[in-house]
Amino acid sequence: MAKRNRNRNLTPDVVASAIYIDVVRDHEGEPVLVGVLSVARNGSSTLRRTVVDPAFASAARASELPVGELAPVLRRAVDRAAAQGRTAIVWCPDKDDGLVGRLRYARPSAKRWRAGSHPDVAFDRDGNGKRNRLDRYLPLIGYEVPARFAAAKVGDHLRVLRTQLERGVAFEDLRPTTKRRWEDVLGHNEHDCRGMRALCETVAAELDVPSGKKRRKGKRKVA
Repeated sequence: MAKRNRNRNLTPDVVASAIYIDVVRDHEGEPVLVGVLSVARNGSSTLRRTVVDPAFASAARASELPVGELAPVLRRAVDRAAAQGRTAIVWCPDKDDGLVGRLRYARPSAKRWRAGSHPDVAFDRDGNGKRNRLDRYLPLIGYEVPARFAAAKVGDHLRVLRTQLERGVAFEDLRPTTKRRWEDVLGHNEHDCRGMRALCETVAAELDVPSGKKRRKGKRKVA
């Protein structure tokens, strides 16, 4: 039952009041940063971020962000959503989230939407074997992410930062170009949260309206 519940289509009512959670991970898959986006009924939004890797504690202080642990941060976000009658949405399942059955996943609905609204689009697997990444879907709705915040750059940014920080160099003593890498990671996290919300709004609206049979086309590969 829980699996069917998580994979059913998103609806306009759900996505309008949902909170959106994005976990930024390094190139080895270790979580570094969690972003939680919530939108009030008047349209104003709040993005709460927490650094969940102690190696980045000085970067967190410089950005006035709290430091915590992944599981408690996620639980608090989900508990807050439940208390407010909202749904907590993430892009896809994560074996480390510890919240099976309490999160809704956007990717299954997005895949069904792409199959119906963009039948000519197909994604190749990337170097990590992933096909349906969030950043590949955003261009389909016209959501533009500035090049400096691109997902492909995050792993390198975090690798460089970790190398310096774990050597004992405080964030405030890093070169301006290295500090900028952290700013770009934060920007990427924000665009993932806001882009996911924008995508979910489009997906839910279009899946909610029955449509006739769509014309079959050959699929075009998108990297």
